[in-house]
Amino acid sequence: MNRSIRARSSVKPDRRKLSDVARHVVLPKNIETTGWPRVEAQARLCGIEYDGWQRQLGRCILGKTSDDPLKVLWTAHRTRTSDETFKFMCALVRRKAISRFVDGEPRRANGQQEIVFANGSRVMFGARENGFGRGFDSVDIEVFDEAQILTECALDDMISATCCTWSSAPTRTPTPMTAGSGPWRTRRIRIVPAKRQSCA
Repeated sequence: MNRSIRARSSVKPDRRKLSDVARHVVLPKNIETTGWPRVEAQARLCGIEYDGWQRQLGRCILGKTSDDPLKVLWTAHRTRTSDETFKFMCALVRRKAISRFVDGEPRRANGQQEIVFANGSRVMFGARENGFGRGFDSVDIEVFDEAQILTECALDDMISATCCTWSSAPTRTPTPMTAGSGPWRTRRIRIVPAKRQSCA
């Protein structure tokens, strides 16, 4: 998903649908509600606008089978990337339009970085190089940032470790997501080409 923030008065939003820009779309099953409208409303107050396909993707990502709080793991390959993302998110939730939804100050201790919201939802941040992302239970969304350097072995290792805990909570429908940028030409990539080939 494009993480760029566009000011409301700058470039006109792209009106294309998600089905127009994605090669393959499979919607999660049993969605009863989505947290996207509230998120988009607060983003608009901060001057953040989304393209049409981003709005539809947001509805899918935040789709829920109930209104229970969400537990989100945001993992990056390296600690520096994870720290930068956490700092960016901390700055975002300090904005007046969003801060009232946050429960206290973000937790900043190394290895325990997280933002807790008033409704009980949590977003936890960490680096895969430090083993973050393994052993958590009742996870709703797991984001794999820097997916361009994520190997199939590493992904399978993390998914299998988390699925062991997911099996104890069959009512949850965890959503794994990958995000990243274009790889260096000299870097050997596995996950991104594999995913593209499976969606061709």
